[in-house]
Amino acid sequence: MEQWEVLRMTAPTVDVHRLQALASRHDVCYEIWPEYLPTEGRKLKVGVEIDLCGAVDMDHPHYCAGCPKCERTYSDLHEIAEWVQPERTGEVSSEILAFDHALHMGHGERSRPEIVVIVHLANGHAGLAIEDRDQAKILKSVSERLASIGVERR
Repeated sequence: MEQWEVLRMTAPTVDVHRLQALASRHDVCYEIWPEYLPTEGRKLKVGVEIDLCGAVDMDHPHYCAGCPKCERTYSDLHEIAEWVQPERTGEVSSEILAFDHALHMGHGERSRPEIVVIVHLANGHAGLAIEDRDQAKILKSVSERLASIGVERR
């Protein structure tokens, strides 16, 4: 059995309507970034980051992500990340990275101050490559789940 086939998504009893409301409130979108490890003069794909990006209610200007609105945005995005995060197995490492307390600037049509929550996926055995076809399966599953609550890829 291929390593990514054994994954099941977590939190099956989550209120999807609540997640849709959170995604809409923060105009959530996502980006996918591959992670490489330089080895023997070439790059080895060892993981992927899924960045969930959500707008902060900016009714007043501020320049740090420590305010209650930013923390609320992070908490809401974290709830979505927990729902979309694959269950951990021996073959796959999956974690939601800690809040970086930074305002990020979106780009393109969504140029805005935003909070980012990062879901990191990697081979469960440090330093080993993940197969493109296996990665594609898990990313397809994550993308479908995000689409079901109205979250689009940026």
